[in-house]
Amino acid sequence: MTKFTLAKQNHSRMTAKQTTQLKPKARNGKPLMSELLTDVRKYIELAELADIEPLRQFLFNEPERPLIAMGHGGSHSSAAYAALLYGTNCGLGRAITPYHANSLSDATLKGAKLFYYEPNEPVDRNFLRAVAASNIVKFSDEKHPDVSFTEDFTDKLFIQMMNEKGLRFKLRAEGWMTIPPEHNPHAVDGEGAGDWTTSTFINELGHHHMLTFDRIHLPNVTHCLEEAQRVASMSVSYIGAKGLIHH
Repeated sequence: MTKFTLAKQNHSRMTAKQTTQLKPKARNGKPLMSELLTDVRKYIELAELADIEPLRQFLFNEPERPLIAMGHGGSHSSAAYAALLYGTNCGLGRAITPYHANSLSDATLKGAKLFYYEPNEPVDRNFLRAVAASNIVKFSDEKHPDVSFTEDFTDKLFIQMMNEKGLRFKLRAEGWMTIPPEHNPHAVDGEGAGDWTTSTFINELGHHHMLTFDRIHLPNVTHCLEEAQRVASMSVSYIGAKGLIHH
């Protein structure tokens, strides 16, 4: 309590000039909203040039099937927008968090499109319920080094990111298989490499028409993950998570 009071008093003695010189710092290397707003036009132009055909096929093939988009944090906004587009142009679309997935019936889960889950939470009851509701679960060895929880599931694709060691995956009842990383002698910044792995992998799923889990098999999922590793390796050649977008 005393430290808080002193800090408040010291801050009150700052001059107006000192106050205006204070600048917020980016968190974990991510740009501030004020910086992003200055580049809005650039991001719109990049979005207009992006190839979204695989995403369009994924969303609009079999439009009678419901789409359940799951995300948490910032990704929940993307999930909500995907559900809005799907509901406007196709059938039922709904955005949920991993915890909301616990309330969905088995029939709903089996009738929906792919569930892709990237957990940050520790392994607890709610974590395991979200895993049970998902088809594909991707996590890092830093946050989840112990993979023993995967042994209770034989109907999932588990992907564990291992940084400089590449990644490994476990499909259904098969054992773990490792895909080594692609060496990049020009690597300067690893920020966002995991996001590039995810986005490329999902894009490859669309390219290969793997829109439901029953279409995912060992040869094609191996190819998709190899391509994801290749793009992730390219991404570390540039500063910042979005560096590859501009090249």
